[in-house]
Amino acid sequence: MDNLKTLMGGFHLSYFQISAVLVVLLITYLMSQLLLKISLALIEQQTLWIRHLRYWIPVARILAWSFGIYTCFYILSPPKEIFFAAATSAGVAVGLASQELIKNLFGSMVVWSDKLYQEGDRVMINEVEGVVQSIGLRSTKIRAYDDTLVIIPNSLLLNTVVTNANLSESSSPVLIDFFLPINTDPQKAMECSRLAALSSDLIEPAKPVIVLTADILTGHVPLTRIRIKAHVRNAKYEKMFISDITKRAKRLFIKHNLY
Repeated sequence: MDNLKTLMGGFHLSYFQISAVLVVLLITYLMSQLLLKISLALIEQQTLWIRHLRYWIPVARILAWSFGIYTCFYILSPPKEIFFAAATSAGVAVGLASQELIKNLFGSMVVWSDKLYQEGDRVMINEVEGVVQSIGLRSTKIRAYDDTLVIIPNSLLLNTVVTNANLSESSSPVLIDFFLPINTDPQKAMECSRLAALSSDLIEPAKPVIVLTADILTGHVPLTRIRIKAHVRNAKYEKMFISDITKRAKRLFIKHNLY
């Protein structure tokens, strides 16, 4: 450490160098944020190969930061002795203080290499369910269905189960159950349910709508269960989609005296 101070005594920075480094870091940060916005915009695209370009966004962000840091060193142009001495000291300090950060970096690499999820996917991690907002080098941000933002360290992904409902597709499957009296006309109930799903503005038209019926016991009360499986066009609209279909189906059930 004393040697480093001695070496630094002959190394001076100009205001231009300091200003240039700050500008590079600002541009790098803005570029990283722009890439994140591009990733979120790709979710809305209908073409599959365009949506899959999101897989390379995390790599592009890492490259952007690597290039930015390299540019900063190039601008500062420290002598080799100072560079290697500083790198050695920083390496020891970082190694001791950032073990958890290294685990998080490995976790982010697992997310990318195994394609566990991307921005816009509906996932469940450690009992947290919601839509992935962003994937960083340290953590993953998930917007839960109660609109809270949950930040999960990527290191948890090394030893936990991840459930992905739509696997990087923009659409997401949804199951909706209705329980009607046992003497309900099942054919009429299924027709009403299908119509309710197809008439929703949030449905993904390229995916099929499946309606099933079954008799079940709730306590000691027999009921007719109508189950709808449909795809919402974007996972972030899932709760709105369920609410919309429920509203439409109940109106049709009432209209046809199925309750």
